[in-house]
Amino acid sequence: MRSLLSLLDTSDRRAAERLPPAPVWSELAELASLAEERVRLLRNERGGLRAAMDERLRSVRTEVLEQPHTDPGGAQRILQALHYGNAATGSYRRIASLVGEELPVGGSILELAAGHGGLSLHLADQGYAVTSSEHDHDLVEAIRQRAMGSGRDLQAVQLDATRLDAVDADSVDVVLMVQAARHFSPGQLAVLVASARRIARRAVVLVCGRRGLTSLGAFTSAGLLIPGAGRSFVHAARKIYSEEELRTLVTLASEQDAVHVVRTAPGQVSLVVRRARV
Repeated sequence: MRSLLSLLDTSDRRAAERLPPAPVWSELAELASLAEERVRLLRNERGGLRAAMDERLRSVRTEVLEQPHTDPGGAQRILQALHYGNAATGSYRRIASLVGEELPVGGSILELAAGHGGLSLHLADQGYAVTSSEHDHDLVEAIRQRAMGSGRDLQAVQLDATRLDAVDADSVDVVLMVQAARHFSPGQLAVLVASARRIARRAVVLVCGRRGLTSLGAFTSAGLLIPGAGRSFVHAARKIYSEEELRTLVTLASEQDAVHVVRTAPGQVSLVVRRARV
């Protein structure tokens, strides 16, 4: 099975290598359009088993957490369950170690789409100056209450990750987003990365699932443990980008900055954009 998955990944990389050079962009609207086109071209370049698997796996259906009518209490239960899972599997420790390679303790971090806020709280415990952000007021207030209740020194702010223009340039050391890339279209994700580069003095760190059978199995298993979340978690697994799609989008948005890609766990990939001026 591992050899088969390796061959599928190689096919994916070769598809990316066949793409024409990406045009230079100057405006974020232009970047968004280019990103949509690059992903479309990449998917069209795939062939054989990889293309067939992607066609079956890929979905754009919404998850429970993306539905505006979602019951706030139900959303909080899902996020709480995900938090327990991340803590139990050592996910927070692995991500903290990844961040530590880019930033010494005491540095500042802005986490986008923080969800439950468990990772932000964990990083604050490690000694980082953390600002945890979410687009939803109720989620922000829940993070703030958790921080106050546990005595952690952490800021929680309401922030739409697709609209970062109001955040000052070079205002934090690292911008971090974990397991949220699937919530954004290719254009939105590319613009998010480009905007995060403007904000970050040192690095932008994305930790993402990578589309495939491993992620599908992990999400499906997790969904079965949360009442009413099973079908939504299957949709979530099917919305995840492939590793090469992520690499293509982040590289396009990063201009002269180096992009480092590392598989940090089964079914997971991390992309680190190191600012050229560091």
